[in-house]
Amino acid sequence: MRVREDALDSCRGCHEKYFSDSVGHAPVAQGQCLECHDMHRSREPALLRKPVLETCVECHDAPDSLSPDAHRDAEVQRCTKCHDAHFGAEKLLKAGVSAAAIN
Repeated sequence: MRVREDALDSCRGCHEKYFSDSVGHAPVAQGQCLECHDMHRSREPALLRKPVLETCVECHDAPDSLSPDAHRDAEVQRCTKCHDAHFGAEKLLKAGVSAAAIN
């Protein structure tokens, strides 16, 4: 689809760092930036269409339904506290050295 390719090229023009690391989030690799971001306007940080948790649970299980105790903590309302939404240096896109370098 040409529109998706054009959007991906536009995003990469300024945000190349989000498209390079050993473990990538599939939507990023597939150029689906606009599934989560509104490139023209948003009241959310990083031009997200919805708050972080609402964005993540559209495709992923809600934190309170996941097995590790860390996901049951009432304070875990922001997935990006531990996971990078674009890429990560390890499995599950856990925020690591590579992700921390861009924040």
